[in-house]
Amino acid sequence: MVKNLLSGQAYDMTETDFDVVATLSEGYSGADMRSLCQEAAYGPIRELGDMLENIVMDKVHDVPLIF
Repeated sequence: MVKNLLSGQAYDMTETDFDVVATLSEGYSGADMRSLCQEAAYGPIRELGDMLENIVMDKVHDVPLIF
């Protein structure tokens, strides 16, 4: 199911990783698995957002004040 949900997406998971996810998610519903994959997909986006926010906040201090 995870492979199906991630089809068309870039991911770096081995067969062992898929086996671990399958074991840890035993008893999850299809909706649970979709949410799990969706949250996992947002991880890199959130990380990128945090990096961009830090860069922007660092540069804000370099902007001259308006008088």
